[in-house]
Amino acid sequence: MKTYKESQRFSRTIIFILIPICILVCGITIGQVGFGHKVGNHPAPDLVNILIAGFVCTLNLIFWFAQLQTEISKQGIKYGFKCIISYGGYIPWSEVEKIRFLRYPSIGEGIRLYSDINAWAYVVDGNDRVGMLIEKKDRKKNILLSTQQITALKQFITTVAPNGLEVTEG
Repeated sequence: MKTYKESQRFSRTIIFILIPICILVCGITIGQVGFGHKVGNHPAPDLVNILIAGFVCTLNLIFWFAQLQTEISKQGIKYGFKCIISYGGYIPWSEVEKIRFLRYPSIGEGIRLYSDINAWAYVVDGNDRVGMLIEKKDRKKNILLSTQQITALKQFITTVAPNGLEVTEG
């Protein structure tokens, strides 16, 4: 069976911001916990330093390995962020009223509510900032999925979408 699969990674900008912070926090933690060099007039307890260092390093790893995955088949649309845990959903074609391909402004990366179009946006910022808006029949939870392969996605949607489904641009 034919399926369309796309996998997108976060931009490396956020990782390059987090790496120096991770190195700084780990350096302070190693200096204080390992060598007894206290930092500042009122240094944080060792356990707090270890927890902060662990959190920053874990956050860095999550952004390094996380990716937005989209899979479209004759049954429906599966989407979500994959990393340590998976978060996303599945929409069968019977729940889809309309699909619009559109350009969106820079709204950051990740999962966020995009109120201009009343949709949950699963976004990995790319060069073009184009996405597929899935308008559901119940209108409660529309979904915007960013894509880096707009032409291939449009062609695939027209071949697998059920007859009568409205597919538009803008």
